[in-house]
Amino acid sequence: MNDETMRITGRKVRDGCRLTLSGELTIYTAAALKERLVRELEEPGSMEIDLEKVTDLDTAGFQVLYGLRRACARIGKDLKISSPSRTVREVFELYNAARHFGNSFLNPERDKIERT
Repeated sequence: MNDETMRITGRKVRDGCRLTLSGELTIYTAAALKERLVRELEEPGSMEIDLEKVTDLDTAGFQVLYGLRRACARIGKDLKISSPSRTVREVFELYNAARHFGNSFLNPERDKIERT
């Protein structure tokens, strides 16, 4: 995806796919992200979303990520949010939603160690 404010790169991994988001995840990019995530939901295996390079996150972006979590739970797909940036953690803490997304939000340093 070549959006001026957000970039999505994806790759297949052993047990599913890994998407890396870079830039701004806002109302201006949320629809394009949602479209990509819906396509990835149809693929077999787990899904990992790397948010380390997300520089801005607003309510629309949050809603896309939270909706993804709910969709994955509904169909039994494993979802991991990895390396959330400080901006992402702050927004999720504001909405009291970090606990719904696992250890990456609670201990981002451990997540970085696991990836190396």
